[in-house]
Amino acid sequence: MNAPAIWIHQFNRILGLSPEREQALSDYITETWPGPVYVKALDGISYMAAFDRPLGASGAAGGDSWTWSQLHATPWIVPTADHPLLEGRLAAAIAQAAGSVILDLEPYEHFWHGNRDDEQAWITAYSKMTDAPVAISLDHRRLPGFPGPSFLDLASRILPQCYWTTFRRPWLEVLQEARERCAPIGKPVEYVFPGDS
Repeated sequence: MNAPAIWIHQFNRILGLSPEREQALSDYITETWPGPVYVKALDGISYMAAFDRPLGASGAAGGDSWTWSQLHATPWIVPTADHPLLEGRLAAAIAQAAGSVILDLEPYEHFWHGNRDDEQAWITAYSKMTDAPVAISLDHRRLPGFPGPSFLDLASRILPQCYWTTFRRPWLEVLQEARERCAPIGKPVEYVFPGDS
């Protein structure tokens, strides 16, 4: 069995880490954790270092003291469509540095609120710079309909957010629903479990 992925939103929010404990966590991730590690890099057009010091991503290559390859991590980003061309270019630069990227596409406040033209602009900007794989993390309950077909066509794999504790539903029911809704997309699926399960 593969180890589950660790999703890191902000290093400095993990149990109120001190700089020493943040370094210990970084060392654990790079040297010990057997599963994938996904680290938030970008929110719209803002690198996470604006919110997460000292270890947050500060540029396409990674953080001030690490690169994506050193951390053995895959970046995830939240595109918003506030600036679709710039967001696509920033995502492409990150994906070039890291080898791939995960888009967190959700139709909620502070997430993607663009239309089909914005979607196409983002994809065009990204694709002009790189062909690095794009995985899409999504709320499977919004399928079909969101995200749009162009994003789903771009995806190399789908990561449905199976947050049964948030949804207040039985875990097996949520996983079965995610499998059924993601199957028509025809891409590999990696389930995202709730952090409080």
